[in-house]
Amino acid sequence: MLCRSFRGNPQEATYYIYNPTTNQYRLLPAMQGSDDPSWDSRIIFDVKLAFDPSKSPHYKVICISHNIDLPDHYQMEVYSSKTGSWKPSGSPFTGPDDARFSNGVYWNGAIHWFNILGVSLRFDIEEEQFREIPMPTFRGDLRYRHFEESGGHLYLMEVSDSDTSLYDVYEMARDMSGWFLKYKVDFHPIAAVFPEMLYGSDDIYRYTYTILGVIQEKTDDDSFLVLHIPNKKAIWYNFKDASFTMFHDFASLYTQVVSGVGRDIGRVFLFLDQRKIGSLEYCDTYQFIESFACV
Repeated sequence: MLCRSFRGNPQEATYYIYNPTTNQYRLLPAMQGSDDPSWDSRIIFDVKLAFDPSKSPHYKVICISHNIDLPDHYQMEVYSSKTGSWKPSGSPFTGPDDARFSNGVYWNGAIHWFNILGVSLRFDIEEEQFREIPMPTFRGDLRYRHFEESGGHLYLMEVSDSDTSLYDVYEMARDMSGWFLKYKVDFHPIAAVFPEMLYGSDDIYRYTYTILGVIQEKTDDDSFLVLHIPNKKAIWYNFKDASFTMFHDFASLYTQVVSGVGRDIGRVFLFLDQRKIGSLEYCDTYQFIESFACV
């Protein structure tokens, strides 16, 4: 896990690599030039962990930043666990006018940035090169989308109709040539049991649930989706037959944490063990409050 901590200014964050299976962490060194006064002119857009244990025990961390004094000029920096240091990746470059470098996803050797209104890009870790990502044809609005990697697959979900309970789930081809429709999802049966997950009748943005993740198992028949709904429940939704089950209730934990800190914690992050959740045994949760946030 790549984590960060900061007080006040996120641009002055400290970054850590944390292994939840061993409970050990490594503090990453400061980026080159962070002690220079000109650093105050930089804005960090995204910092992402690139790690594939099937290929190497080593990992890299990718940072993309922007100099506010040089419009549309970006700089990539790469930290390597092998060398223990940061290095610039090439020279500052001019990005597309509509570039959006936030909430990147690591998959298939590259960091991918999904852009609703413009060009979507990926950064190849080994070649240190940018390439454009082909995207499905979407409606020209800001309807809800979910973008993530799971089990070696890259997924993109979007509302498929004016009804925010209907989704199309796309998967990227392994050769990154384009997307294909993998699943169609209907949350109406879940909303019938848990009506608090939707509100209103005419507003297109009438969802109050959160899609926590797509869990890709060894076979598509066993793969599922995890939802979090406002009354602090986690729902397991099977893609194949549209069955669903509430597998965890966070109500007591949420009440305990809120009473302990005297305020809403804002976010709860779930780390899902596919085998244990698949058999509905239990779900481990870790909570990062205030200055400790998952990147």
